[in-house]
Amino acid sequence: MSADPSPVVLLEFPAADIALLRLNRPQARNALNDEVRQRLASHFQTLGADPAIRVIVLTGDSRCFAAGADLRDLSTSTAIGLYGRHGERYWEAIARCPKPVIAAV
Repeated sequence: MSADPSPVVLLEFPAADIALLRLNRPQARNALNDEVRQRLASHFQTLGADPAIRVIVLTGDSRCFAAGADLRDLSTSTAIGLYGRHGERYWEAIARCPKPVIAAV
């Protein structure tokens, strides 16, 4: 089994002051697993602190924005395991981002 070298979130700059984050899990209809949420949080923290960036656009691919939570990822955990992941910290990074965020659905 070989690992997929494609990043699950692509970062593009359509203009110098615009950051575009593109979900990149087409095989899973861009379902949000821990890796996607971690990458999104990291990008939002970095881009939020960058004075050159004025806006962040979040989008999916031509087929789908995002299917929602990745149920395969969730199905392998117990309730205690899910609680222990502290997934809320990923969403908090997005909520606290000081830049305007546009969801291009």
